[in-house]
Amino acid sequence: MSHPFTLYHSDSLGRVSNCMYPHAVEITDAASLAAAVNFDYVAVEYKNGYRNNANFLKTNCLALDCDNDHSEDSAAWITPQILADSLPDVAFAVHYSRNSGKVKNGKAARPKFHVFFPILEQIDPAAYSDMKKRLQSEFSFFDPNALDAARFFFGTKDPKVEFFDGSLTILDFLGGTAFEDLAMPVGDTIPEGHRNSRLSHFAGRILKRLGNTQEAHDAFLAEAGKCDPPLEDEELTAIWRSALRFNRRVQQQEGYIPPEEYSTDFLYSPEDYTDVGQAEVLARVSGGELRYSPATDYICYNGTYWEESKHGAQAVAQKLTANQLEEATAAAEDAWAVLTKNGAAEMLAAMSKKKEESMLTKEQAVSYAKYKKAAEYKAFALDRRGSRNITNTLKEARPMLAITPKELDADCYLLCTPEATYDLRRGMAGWMEHRPNDFMTKVTSVSPGDKGADLWQKQLDLLFCGDRELINYVQLVAGTACVGKVFIEQMIVAYGCGANGW
Repeated sequence: MSHPFTLYHSDSLGRVSNCMYPHAVEITDAASLAAAVNFDYVAVEYKNGYRNNANFLKTNCLALDCDNDHSEDSAAWITPQILADSLPDVAFAVHYSRNSGKVKNGKAARPKFHVFFPILEQIDPAAYSDMKKRLQSEFSFFDPNALDAARFFFGTKDPKVEFFDGSLTILDFLGGTAFEDLAMPVGDTIPEGHRNSRLSHFAGRILKRLGNTQEAHDAFLAEAGKCDPPLEDEELTAIWRSALRFNRRVQQQEGYIPPEEYSTDFLYSPEDYTDVGQAEVLARVSGGELRYSPATDYICYNGTYWEESKHGAQAVAQKLTANQLEEATAAAEDAWAVLTKNGAAEMLAAMSKKKEESMLTKEQAVSYAKYKKAAEYKAFALDRRGSRNITNTLKEARPMLAITPKELDADCYLLCTPEATYDLRRGMAGWMEHRPNDFMTKVTSVSPGDKGADLWQKQLDLLFCGDRELINYVQLVAGTACVGKVFIEQMIVAYGCGANGW
Protein backbone atom coordinates (compact mmCIF):
# COMPACT_ATOMS: atom_id res chain seq x y z
CA MET A 1 0.00 0.00 0.00
CA SER A 2 1.39 3.43 -0.93
CA HIS A 3 0.34 4.86 2.46
CA PRO A 4 0.96 2.27 5.22
CA PHE A 5 -0.64 2.71 8.63
CA THR A 6 -0.52 1.03 12.03
CA LEU A 7 -3.11 -0.88 14.05
CA TYR A 8 -2.73 -2.17 17.60
CA HIS A 9 -4.42 -5.43 18.61
CA SER A 10 -5.22 -7.16 21.87
CA ASP A 11 -4.82 -10.81 22.82
CA SER A 12 -8.56 -11.41 22.78
CA LEU A 13 -11.55 -11.45 20.46
CA GLY A 14 -15.01 -10.05 21.23
CA ARG A 15 -14.15 -8.82 24.77
CA VAL A 16 -15.82 -5.47 25.49
CA SER A 17 -14.15 -5.20 28.91
CA ASN A 18 -10.60 -5.48 27.56
CA CYS A 19 -8.50 -2.29 27.53
CA MET A 20 -5.06 -3.66 26.61
CA TYR A 21 -3.87 -3.29 23.02
CA PRO A 22 -0.10 -3.80 23.17
CA HIS A 23 0.69 -5.31 19.76
CA ALA A 24 1.55 -2.94 16.91
CA VAL A 25 1.17 -4.13 13.31
CA GLU A 26 2.22 -2.01 10.35
CA ILE A 27 -0.43 -2.46 7.68
CA THR A 28 1.05 -2.66 4.20
CA ASP A 29 -1.09 -5.30 2.52
CA ALA A 30 -4.08 -7.63 2.98
CA ALA A 31 -2.05 -10.21 4.90
CA SER A 32 -0.82 -7.76 7.55
CA LEU A 33 -4.31 -6.27 7.93
CA ALA A 34 -5.87 -9.72 8.34
CA ALA A 35 -3.28 -10.58 10.98
CA ALA A 36 -4.15 -7.48 13.01
CA VAL A 37 -7.95 -7.78 12.82
CA ASN A 38 -7.97 -11.41 13.94
CA PHE A 39 -8.13 -9.79 17.38
CA ASP A 40 -9.98 -6.80 18.79
CA TYR A 41 -7.98 -3.75 17.81
CA VAL A 42 -7.55 0.04 17.86
CA ALA A 43 -5.97 2.56 15.51
CA VAL A 44 -4.14 4.48 18.24
CA GLU A 45 -1.01 3.76 20.26
CA TYR A 46 -1.74 4.23 23.96
CA LYS A 47 0.72 4.56 26.82
CA ASN A 48 1.60 1.08 28.10
CA GLY A 49 -0.96 -0.26 25.62
CA TYR A 50 -3.85 0.74 27.90
CA ARG A 51 -6.74 2.26 25.96
CA ASN A 52 -8.17 5.55 27.19
CA ASN A 53 -8.06 9.18 26.04
CA ALA A 54 -5.53 10.21 28.68
CA ASN A 55 -3.04 7.63 27.39
CA PHE A 56 -3.26 8.73 23.74
CA LEU A 57 0.22 8.78 22.20
CA LYS A 58 -0.08 8.80 18.42
CA THR A 59 -1.91 7.50 15.37
CA ASN A 60 -1.50 7.55 11.62
CA CYS A 61 -4.93 6.26 10.72
CA LEU A 62 -8.50 7.58 10.77
CA ALA A 63 -10.69 4.57 11.56
CA LEU A 64 -14.47 4.83 11.12
CA ASP A 65 -17.52 2.55 11.08
CA CYS A 66 -20.00 2.22 8.25
CA ASP A 67 -23.01 0.19 9.42
CA ASN A 68 -25.41 1.55 6.75
CA ASP A 69 -27.95 2.35 9.45
CA HIS A 70 -28.60 5.74 7.83
CA SER A 71 -31.32 4.24 5.59
CA GLU A 72 -33.56 1.19 5.23
CA ASP A 73 -33.46 1.60 1.46
CA SER A 74 -30.86 -0.82 0.11
CA ALA A 75 -30.30 1.48 -2.89
CA ALA A 76 -28.86 4.05 -0.47
CA TRP A 77 -26.44 1.64 1.19
CA ILE A 78 -22.73 2.26 0.78
CA THR A 79 -20.25 -0.41 -0.21
CA PRO A 80 -16.45 -0.10 -0.19
CA GLN A 81 -16.48 0.11 -3.99
CA ILE A 82 -19.01 2.95 -3.96
CA LEU A 83 -16.81 4.73 -1.41
CA ALA A 84 -13.77 4.20 -3.64
CA ASP A 85 -15.63 5.61 -6.64
CA SER A 86 -16.49 8.69 -4.58
CA LEU A 87 -12.88 9.17 -3.43
CA PRO A 88 -10.82 8.78 -6.62
CA ASP A 89 -7.13 8.03 -6.00
CA VAL A 90 -7.61 8.06 -2.19
CA ALA A 91 -5.88 5.25 -0.29
CA PHE A 92 -7.91 3.32 2.27
CA ALA A 93 -8.49 -0.20 3.54
CA VAL A 94 -11.59 -2.03 4.74
CA HIS A 95 -12.32 -4.75 7.30
CA TYR A 96 -15.83 -6.19 7.13
CA SER A 97 -17.52 -6.16 10.55
CA ARG A 98 -18.58 -9.33 12.36
CA ASN A 99 -22.26 -8.46 11.68
CA SER A 100 -21.82 -7.61 8.02
CA GLY A 101 -24.48 -9.28 5.91
CA LYS A 102 -26.40 -10.44 8.99
CA VAL A 103 -29.84 -9.57 10.32
CA LYS A 104 -29.44 -7.54 13.52
CA ASN A 105 -32.04 -5.98 15.83
CA GLY A 106 -34.76 -6.86 13.35
CA LYS A 107 -33.07 -4.88 10.57
CA ALA A 108 -32.33 -6.39 7.17
CA ALA A 109 -28.84 -7.65 6.48
CA ARG A 110 -26.58 -5.03 4.93
CA PRO A 111 -22.89 -4.26 4.34
CA LYS A 112 -21.09 -3.29 7.55
CA PHE A 113 -17.41 -2.49 7.57
CA HIS A 114 -14.61 -0.52 9.21
CA VAL A 115 -12.69 1.95 7.04
CA PHE A 116 -9.05 2.88 7.61
CA PHE A 117 -7.75 6.12 6.07
CA PRO A 118 -3.96 6.59 6.39
CA ILE A 119 -2.95 10.08 7.57
CA LEU A 120 0.19 11.82 8.73
CA GLU A 121 1.04 11.02 12.34
CA GLN A 122 -1.27 12.78 14.80
CA ILE A 123 -0.43 13.21 18.50
CA ASP A 124 -3.35 15.37 19.66
CA PRO A 125 -6.40 13.28 20.69
CA ALA A 126 -8.80 16.24 20.44
CA ALA A 127 -7.60 17.13 16.94
CA TYR A 128 -7.81 13.47 15.95
CA SER A 129 -11.39 13.22 17.17
CA ASP A 130 -12.23 16.47 15.36
CA MET A 131 -10.85 15.00 12.13
CA LYS A 132 -13.17 12.02 12.50
CA LYS A 133 -16.13 14.28 13.26
CA ARG A 134 -15.43 16.43 10.24
CA LEU A 135 -15.11 13.40 8.01
CA GLN A 136 -18.41 12.07 9.35
CA SER A 137 -20.04 15.42 8.61
CA GLU A 138 -18.86 15.11 5.00
CA PHE A 139 -20.03 11.49 4.73
CA SER A 140 -22.98 11.00 7.05
CA PHE A 141 -23.17 7.23 6.52
CA PHE A 142 -20.22 6.84 8.90
CA ASP A 143 -21.37 5.98 12.42
CA PRO A 144 -21.55 9.23 14.47
CA ASN A 145 -21.16 7.19 17.67
CA ALA A 146 -17.69 5.95 16.76
CA LEU A 147 -15.76 9.22 16.59
CA ASP A 148 -13.91 9.46 19.91
CA ALA A 149 -10.14 9.05 20.15
CA ALA A 150 -10.34 5.87 22.24
CA ARG A 151 -12.61 3.82 20.02
CA PHE A 152 -11.96 0.08 19.71
CA PHE A 153 -13.16 -2.34 17.03
CA PHE A 154 -14.13 -5.98 17.25
CA GLY A 155 -11.92 -8.33 15.31
CA THR A 156 -13.21 -11.33 13.36
CA LYS A 157 -12.17 -14.90 12.70
CA ASP A 158 -11.16 -15.47 9.08
CA PRO A 159 -11.41 -11.73 8.42
CA LYS A 160 -12.48 -10.34 5.07
CA VAL A 161 -10.46 -7.28 4.08
CA GLU A 162 -10.07 -5.09 1.00
CA PHE A 163 -7.50 -2.56 -0.14
CA PHE A 164 -8.03 0.50 -2.32
CA ASP A 165 -4.67 2.02 -3.09
CA GLY A 166 -4.14 5.57 -4.28
CA SER A 167 -1.65 8.41 -4.30
CA LEU A 168 -3.77 10.64 -2.01
CA THR A 169 -4.66 10.50 1.65
CA ILE A 170 -8.17 11.47 2.72
CA LEU A 171 -6.75 14.73 4.11
CA ASP A 172 -5.16 15.48 0.73
CA PHE A 173 -8.52 14.90 -0.90
CA LEU A 174 -10.52 16.98 1.57
CA GLY A 175 -7.99 19.73 1.89
CA GLY A 176 -5.50 19.04 4.68
CA THR A 177 -5.88 18.86 8.41
CA ALA A 178 -8.11 21.90 8.44
CA PHE A 179 -10.37 20.22 5.85
CA GLU A 180 -10.57 23.30 3.69
CA ASP A 181 -12.94 23.15 0.76
CA LEU A 182 -10.11 22.92 -1.74
CA ALA A 183 -7.35 20.41 -1.56
CA MET A 184 -4.45 22.65 -2.54
CA PRO A 185 -2.80 25.94 -1.57
CA VAL A 186 -4.69 29.16 -2.24
CA GLY A 187 -4.24 30.31 -5.82
CA ASP A 188 -5.77 30.94 -9.24
CA THR A 189 -4.57 27.71 -10.84
CA ILE A 190 -4.86 24.02 -10.02
CA PRO A 191 -1.50 22.39 -10.75
CA GLU A 192 -0.91 18.84 -11.89
CA GLY A 193 -1.12 16.46 -8.95
CA HIS A 194 -4.07 18.34 -7.41
CA ARG A 195 -6.50 18.42 -10.33
CA ASN A 196 -8.52 15.24 -9.80
CA SER A 197 -8.80 15.55 -6.03
CA ARG A 198 -9.77 19.22 -6.09
CA LEU A 199 -12.35 18.82 -8.84
CA SER A 200 -13.86 15.69 -7.27
CA HIS A 201 -14.27 17.42 -3.95
CA PHE A 202 -15.54 20.61 -5.59
CA ALA A 203 -18.12 18.63 -7.58
CA GLY A 204 -19.41 16.98 -4.41
CA ARG A 205 -19.64 20.30 -2.60
CA ILE A 206 -21.37 22.18 -5.40
CA LEU A 207 -23.90 19.38 -5.91
CA LYS A 208 -24.61 19.39 -2.20
CA ARG A 209 -25.16 23.13 -2.32
CA LEU A 210 -26.96 23.62 -5.66
CA GLY A 211 -28.20 20.16 -6.58
CA ASN A 212 -27.95 18.65 -10.05
CA THR A 213 -28.51 21.93 -11.89
CA GLN A 214 -26.96 23.71 -14.84
CA GLU A 215 -25.64 26.29 -12.40
CA ALA A 216 -23.78 23.58 -10.49
CA HIS A 217 -22.30 22.10 -13.68
CA ASP A 218 -21.27 25.53 -14.95
CA ALA A 219 -19.52 26.19 -11.64
CA PHE A 220 -17.73 22.84 -11.95
CA LEU A 221 -16.54 23.66 -15.47
CA ALA A 222 -15.39 27.09 -14.32
CA GLU A 223 -13.35 25.43 -11.58
CA ALA A 224 -11.98 22.93 -14.11
CA GLY A 225 -10.83 25.89 -16.21
CA LYS A 226 -8.22 26.62 -13.53
CA CYS A 227 -6.38 23.34 -14.22
CA ASP A 228 -2.85 23.74 -15.56
CA PRO A 229 -2.40 21.72 -17.69
CA PRO A 230 -6.10 21.20 -18.54
CA LEU A 231 -7.79 17.86 -17.96
CA GLU A 232 -9.24 15.99 -20.93
CA ASP A 233 -13.00 16.32 -21.46
CA GLU A 234 -13.46 12.58 -20.90
CA GLU A 235 -11.78 12.81 -17.51
CA LEU A 236 -13.91 15.81 -16.50
CA THR A 237 -17.03 13.93 -17.52
CA ALA A 238 -15.98 10.91 -15.43
CA ILE A 239 -15.38 13.09 -12.36
CA TRP A 240 -18.77 14.78 -12.72
CA ARG A 241 -20.62 11.49 -13.24
CA SER A 242 -18.94 9.96 -10.19
CA ALA A 243 -20.04 12.94 -8.09
CA LEU A 244 -23.59 12.63 -9.44
CA ARG A 245 -23.77 8.94 -8.50
CA PHE A 246 -22.61 9.69 -4.99
CA ASN A 247 -24.96 12.66 -4.66
CA ARG A 248 -27.93 10.47 -5.60
CA ARG A 249 -27.12 8.13 -2.72
CA VAL A 250 -26.84 11.10 -0.35
CA GLN A 251 -30.31 12.21 -1.45
CA GLN A 252 -31.72 8.81 -0.52
CA GLN A 253 -30.62 9.15 3.10
CA GLU A 254 -33.36 9.67 5.63
CA GLY A 255 -33.81 13.31 6.64
CA TYR A 256 -32.26 14.65 3.45
CA ILE A 257 -33.53 18.12 2.53
CA PRO A 258 -32.93 19.26 -1.06
CA PRO A 259 -30.90 22.45 -1.57
CA GLU A 260 -33.79 24.35 -3.14
CA GLU A 261 -35.84 23.74 0.02
CA TYR A 262 -33.22 24.34 2.66
CA SER A 263 -30.08 26.08 1.46
CA THR A 264 -28.12 27.69 4.26
CA ASP A 265 -24.68 27.90 2.69
CA PHE A 266 -22.92 31.25 2.96
CA LEU A 267 -19.88 32.24 0.97
CA TYR A 268 -18.15 33.99 3.86
CA SER A 269 -19.45 32.11 6.90
CA PRO A 270 -16.84 30.10 8.87
CA GLU A 271 -17.28 26.50 9.94
CA ASP A 272 -17.22 27.64 13.56
CA TYR A 273 -17.61 31.08 15.10
CA THR A 274 -14.11 31.36 16.57
CA ASP A 275 -10.91 33.30 15.85
CA VAL A 276 -9.52 30.28 14.01
CA GLY A 277 -12.75 29.79 12.06
CA GLN A 278 -12.69 33.41 10.93
CA ALA A 279 -9.01 33.10 10.02
CA GLU A 280 -9.78 30.08 7.86
CA VAL A 281 -12.32 32.11 5.89
CA LEU A 282 -9.85 34.98 5.50
CA ALA A 283 -7.23 32.58 4.15
CA ARG A 284 -9.73 30.95 1.80
CA VAL A 285 -11.10 34.11 0.22
CA SER A 286 -8.09 36.44 0.47
CA GLY A 287 -5.11 34.27 -0.45
CA GLY A 288 -4.81 36.13 -3.73
CA GLU A 289 -4.33 39.49 -2.01
CA LEU A 290 -2.85 38.71 1.39
CA ARG A 291 0.10 36.61 2.57
CA TYR A 292 2.33 36.45 5.64
CA SER A 293 6.01 35.81 6.19
CA PRO A 294 8.03 36.29 9.40
CA ALA A 295 10.60 38.11 7.27
CA THR A 296 8.13 40.62 5.88
CA ASP A 297 5.10 40.49 8.18
CA TYR A 298 1.92 40.82 6.09
CA ILE A 299 2.24 41.58 2.39
CA CYS A 300 -0.67 42.71 0.22
CA TYR A 301 -1.19 42.50 -3.52
CA ASN A 302 -1.98 45.93 -4.95
CA GLY A 303 -2.90 44.71 -8.42
CA THR A 304 0.63 45.06 -9.74
CA TYR A 305 3.00 43.66 -7.12
CA TRP A 306 3.12 42.57 -3.47
CA GLU A 307 4.11 45.14 -0.87
CA GLU A 308 4.58 45.09 2.89
CA SER A 309 1.55 46.69 4.51
CA LYS A 310 0.11 46.06 7.95
CA HIS A 311 -2.58 48.61 7.24
CA GLY A 312 -3.39 46.82 4.00
CA ALA A 313 -3.79 43.53 5.86
CA GLN A 314 -6.08 45.23 8.34
CA ALA A 315 -8.17 46.57 5.46
CA VAL A 316 -8.52 43.09 3.94
CA ALA A 317 -9.72 41.68 7.27
CA GLN A 318 -12.18 44.57 7.62
CA LYS A 319 -13.46 43.98 4.09
CA LEU A 320 -14.20 40.36 5.01
CA THR A 321 -16.38 41.45 7.94
CA ALA A 322 -18.21 43.92 5.67
CA ASN A 323 -18.93 41.13 3.19
CA GLN A 324 -20.09 38.88 6.01
CA LEU A 325 -22.39 41.53 7.42
CA GLU A 326 -23.87 42.27 4.00
CA GLU A 327 -24.40 38.56 3.30
CA ALA A 328 -25.94 37.85 6.70
CA THR A 329 -28.21 40.91 6.63
CA ALA A 330 -29.56 40.02 3.21
CA ALA A 331 -30.16 36.41 4.26
CA ALA A 332 -31.93 37.46 7.47
CA GLU A 333 -34.16 39.91 5.60
CA ASP A 334 -35.03 37.32 2.95
CA ALA A 335 -35.78 34.69 5.61
CA TRP A 336 -37.97 37.09 7.59
CA ALA A 337 -39.90 37.98 4.45
CA VAL A 338 -40.63 34.27 3.97
CA LEU A 339 -41.70 33.96 7.62
CA THR A 340 -44.03 36.90 7.16
CA LYS A 341 -45.51 35.41 4.01
CA ASN A 342 -46.18 31.96 5.48
CA GLY A 343 -47.61 33.36 8.73
CA ALA A 344 -44.81 32.20 11.01
CA ALA A 345 -43.65 35.72 11.88
CA GLU A 346 -47.01 36.56 13.45
CA MET A 347 -47.06 33.26 15.34
CA LEU A 348 -43.53 33.78 16.67
CA ALA A 349 -44.41 37.24 17.95
CA ALA A 350 -47.35 35.87 19.91
CA MET A 351 -45.84 32.77 21.54
CA SER A 352 -43.07 31.89 23.94
CA LYS A 353 -39.78 30.40 22.78
CA LYS A 354 -40.65 27.00 24.20
CA LYS A 355 -43.73 26.72 22.03
CA GLU A 356 -42.48 28.39 18.89
CA GLU A 357 -40.97 25.39 17.11
CA SER A 358 -43.58 22.86 18.20
CA MET A 359 -46.39 24.96 16.75
CA LEU A 360 -44.80 25.58 13.36
CA THR A 361 -45.52 23.56 10.23
CA LYS A 362 -42.63 21.84 8.47
CA GLU A 363 -42.43 24.66 5.93
CA GLN A 364 -42.47 27.29 8.66
CA ALA A 365 -39.90 25.38 10.72
CA VAL A 366 -37.49 25.26 7.79
CA SER A 367 -37.94 28.99 7.17
CA TYR A 368 -37.46 29.75 10.85
CA ALA A 369 -34.28 27.65 11.00
CA LYS A 370 -32.89 29.62 8.08
CA TYR A 371 -33.77 32.88 9.78
CA LYS A 372 -32.13 31.85 13.06
CA LYS A 373 -28.99 30.79 11.26
CA ALA A 374 -28.83 34.08 9.36
CA ALA A 375 -29.47 36.08 12.54
CA GLU A 376 -26.73 34.19 14.37
CA TYR A 377 -24.39 34.80 11.45
CA LYS A 378 -25.22 38.52 11.46
CA ALA A 379 -24.48 38.78 15.19
CA PHE A 380 -21.16 37.05 14.60
CA ALA A 381 -20.28 39.41 11.72
CA LEU A 382 -21.01 42.47 13.85
CA ASP A 383 -18.86 41.12 16.66
CA ARG A 384 -15.96 40.39 14.29
CA ARG A 385 -15.83 44.07 13.31
CA GLY A 386 -14.39 44.92 16.71
CA SER A 387 -10.76 46.07 16.67
CA ARG A 388 -9.58 43.27 18.94
CA ASN A 389 -11.23 40.63 16.78
CA ILE A 390 -9.68 42.05 13.60
CA THR A 391 -6.28 41.70 15.29
CA ASN A 392 -7.07 38.16 16.47
CA THR A 393 -8.14 37.11 12.99
CA LEU A 394 -4.90 38.34 11.44
CA LYS A 395 -2.88 36.64 14.17
CA GLU A 396 -4.54 33.24 13.65
CA ALA A 397 -4.37 33.54 9.86
CA ARG A 398 -0.58 33.82 9.79
CA PRO A 399 0.21 30.09 9.38
CA MET A 400 -2.66 29.69 6.91
CA LEU A 401 -1.32 32.48 4.68
CA ALA A 402 2.34 31.70 5.25
CA ILE A 403 4.82 32.17 2.45
CA THR A 404 8.60 31.82 2.60
CA PRO A 405 11.03 34.51 1.38
CA LYS A 406 12.39 32.16 -1.29
CA GLU A 407 8.92 32.01 -2.88
CA LEU A 408 8.98 35.78 -3.43
CA ASP A 409 10.49 36.97 -6.73
CA ALA A 410 11.41 33.34 -7.35
CA ASP A 411 11.29 33.43 -11.17
CA CYS A 412 14.36 35.32 -12.29
CA TYR A 413 13.03 35.61 -15.85
CA LEU A 414 9.99 37.67 -14.90
CA LEU A 415 10.19 41.46 -14.90
CA CYS A 416 7.36 43.39 -13.30
CA THR A 417 6.63 46.77 -14.87
CA PRO A 418 3.77 49.23 -14.24
CA GLU A 419 2.02 48.10 -17.44
CA ALA A 420 2.54 44.33 -17.33
CA THR A 421 4.87 41.50 -16.42
CA TYR A 422 7.37 40.33 -19.05
CA ASP A 423 9.07 37.00 -19.54
CA LEU A 424 12.58 38.16 -20.40
CA ARG A 425 13.24 35.02 -22.44
CA ARG A 426 10.60 36.13 -24.96
CA GLY A 427 11.26 39.85 -25.07
CA MET A 428 8.27 42.06 -25.89
CA ALA A 429 6.36 38.90 -26.91
CA GLY A 430 6.59 37.81 -23.29
CA TRP A 431 3.97 40.36 -22.21
CA MET A 432 1.41 39.05 -19.70
CA GLU A 433 -1.12 40.43 -17.25
CA HIS A 434 0.03 41.01 -13.69
CA ARG A 435 -0.65 37.87 -11.62
CA PRO A 436 -0.61 37.59 -7.83
CA ASN A 437 0.78 34.04 -8.04
CA ASP A 438 4.02 35.36 -9.54
CA PHE A 439 4.69 36.92 -6.11
CA MET A 440 6.60 39.89 -7.49
CA THR A 441 7.64 42.40 -4.81
CA LYS A 442 9.54 44.82 -7.05
CA VAL A 443 8.44 46.90 -10.03
CA THR A 444 10.32 49.06 -12.53
CA SER A 445 9.72 52.79 -12.72
CA VAL A 446 8.60 52.69 -16.35
CA SER A 447 7.22 50.17 -18.81
CA PRO A 448 9.11 49.09 -21.94
CA GLY A 449 8.21 50.65 -25.29
CA ASP A 450 9.62 51.63 -28.65
CA LYS A 451 9.81 55.36 -27.99
CA GLY A 452 13.35 56.50 -28.87
CA ALA A 453 14.24 53.09 -30.30
CA ASP A 454 15.79 54.57 -33.45
CA LEU A 455 17.97 56.91 -31.39
CA TRP A 456 19.11 54.01 -29.23
CA GLN A 457 20.04 51.87 -32.23
CA LYS A 458 22.04 54.75 -33.73
CA GLN A 459 23.93 55.17 -30.46
CA LEU A 460 24.75 51.44 -30.36
CA ASP A 461 26.03 51.57 -33.92
CA LEU A 462 28.18 54.57 -33.00
CA LEU A 463 29.62 53.00 -29.85
CA PHE A 464 30.36 49.60 -31.39
CA CYS A 465 31.26 50.79 -34.87
CA GLY A 466 28.35 48.95 -36.44
CA ASP A 467 29.62 45.55 -35.28
CA ARG A 468 26.27 43.72 -35.04
CA GLU A 469 27.83 40.56 -33.60
CA LEU A 470 29.47 42.57 -30.83
CA ILE A 471 26.24 44.47 -30.13
CA ASN A 472 24.32 41.21 -29.76
CA TYR A 473 26.99 39.80 -27.46
CA VAL A 474 27.00 42.86 -25.21
CA GLN A 475 23.21 42.68 -25.03
CA LEU A 476 23.47 39.03 -23.96
CA VAL A 477 26.04 39.85 -21.27
CA ALA A 478 24.03 42.81 -19.98
CA GLY A 479 20.85 40.72 -19.86
CA THR A 480 22.66 37.95 -18.02
CA ALA A 481 23.91 40.43 -15.45
CA CYS A 482 20.41 41.86 -14.96
CA VAL A 483 18.86 38.43 -14.45
CA GLY A 484 21.57 37.52 -11.96
CA LYS A 485 21.80 33.89 -13.07
CA VAL A 486 25.03 32.21 -14.18
CA PHE A 487 24.66 31.13 -17.82
CA ILE A 488 28.25 31.55 -19.00
CA GLU A 489 31.32 31.12 -16.85
CA GLN A 490 33.23 34.12 -18.13
CA MET A 491 34.68 37.29 -16.66
CA ILE A 492 33.83 40.22 -18.88
CA VAL A 493 36.54 42.91 -19.20
CA ALA A 494 35.33 45.99 -21.08
CA TYR A 495 37.98 48.35 -22.40
CA GLY A 496 38.28 51.27 -24.76
CA CYS A 497 40.11 54.46 -25.44
CA GLY A 498 37.41 56.81 -24.22
CA ALA A 499 34.27 58.44 -25.62
CA ASN A 500 33.13 55.07 -26.93
CA GLY A 501 30.56 53.93 -24.38
CA TRP A 502 32.91 52.09 -22.09
